[in-house]
Amino acid sequence: MARRVDPERTAARRAAIVAAAGELFATRGFDGTTAADIGRAAGISAASVFYYFPDKQSIFRAIFAADLPAAEEQVRRHADSPSALAGILATVEEMAAEARWSGAAGLMVELLRVINRDEQLQEIVGTVAAVQAAGLAALIRRAGDAGEIAPDLAGEQADETAAWIQGCVDAAFLTAEPGRDPVPHVRRIVRGYLITPPEGEQ
Repeated sequence: MARRVDPERTAARRAAIVAAAGELFATRGFDGTTAADIGRAAGISAASVFYYFPDKQSIFRAIFAADLPAAEEQVRRHADSPSALAGILATVEEMAAEARWSGAAGLMVELLRVINRDEQLQEIVGTVAAVQAAGLAALIRRAGDAGEIAPDLAGEQADETAAWIQGCVDAAFLTAEPGRDPVPHVRRIVRGYLITPPEGEQ
C-alpha cells in the first residue's frame, strides 16, 4: 500500500528545514553547513532532510524562493496607494525589514558568494528583484505625475530610479548592525533621494 502524503505536514517540515538552514548558512556559511547540521537544527535526521530536498543547494534556493509570493503580494498591496510616494516608502520599509534579523548580513554574504555558480538561484533572485522593481517603477511614475517626487527621477527614468532604491535597500543588509534598526535610515535616505530637486533647481 502506497504511503499517504500529508501536504500540510510536508509543507511544515520543509518550512522547518528552510528556517533552520537559513540560520546555519548565515552563521556558518553554505560550505560550512552540513545536512546533519540542518537536520539537528530542524529536529529531524539528515536522511529526512534529503527526503524533502534533493540536495543542500536546493535548500539554499528555497530560502530565496519564499520571497517571491511575498513580493507579489507587496506590489499588489501598495499599487493603489492614494499617495504614490507613501506607497514607495511603505514598500521600501517592508523590503528593508528583513535586515533587522541578526543573520541578514551573513546570509547576504553567502548569497553573493554562491550565486554566480548557480543559474537557478540567479533566476529566483532575479525574478523577485524584477517583481519589486516593476512595482516600484509604477509607483515612481505615479509619484512623478502627481508632483510628489523630483521630476527627473520619474517618467522614462523610473526604472533606473527603482534600481537605485533597490540598491539602497540591499546595502542595508550588509551594513545593518545587530540590535540596530536599519529601516528608519533606509526610509530617510530614499525619501531624501526622491524629493530632492534636480541640480540647479534647489
